[in-house]
Amino acid sequence: MNLLILNIMSLLFLNLAIGDDWELVKQTTDLSIYVRNVEDSAIKEVKIDGNLTCELKELVAALEDIPGQKEWLMRTMDAYILDDNGFGQFSYYLSTDLPFPVKDRDIIVAYKRSYDPTAKKLEIAYHDLKDRLPENNKLVRIPTMQARYLITEKADNVITLEYYLKIDIGGVIPNWVVNMAITKGPESTMNSLFEIIRSGKYKNAEVLGL
Repeated sequence: MNLLILNIMSLLFLNLAIGDDWELVKQTTDLSIYVRNVEDSAIKEVKIDGNLTCELKELVAALEDIPGQKEWLMRTMDAYILDDNGFGQFSYYLSTDLPFPVKDRDIIVAYKRSYDPTAKKLEIAYHDLKDRLPENNKLVRIPTMQARYLITEKADNVITLEYYLKIDIGGVIPNWVVNMAITKGPESTMNSLFEIIRSGKYKNAEVLGL
């Protein structure tokens, strides 16, 4: 068996293994929420599958309206863009109000959007830039975060999306406590995002590159 075939078989096996270990924890009309264990981390990864009827530009406009995230991103205190390189690539600051006695968090995020108009598929990738700004001693800087949306346009303005989140919120919160609550924030945030899009706020938005 040659090396190419071995490599292909290894990739297929890896994809099957990854696809089979998600645990469904909640399902609603619009959302399916999953978790899975992550290698070298005690914090579980979250996946959300969703369906929404809107134009693609409405969803992207909402996600790229960083100051506006205070209206739908759960417990956001402050949110603003730091650097904008145009066409869906920028960095931004976000701070989060956590329930007492847990200390509030903040993070600097890199955002990048990629669109394939032929396949009508869009990917949005997020990752932390923890050293982009000095830390505030009143807040805990989130040490690691990776997230992404995989979005597909269907007929009649139906959009399907997959959202993935891996995060370590830092501090001294026990991992088992974090894992108990790990899906609540993303679920609430996704529902609020869908609600604000359905309100028509971004109906006439224009998005460069779409």
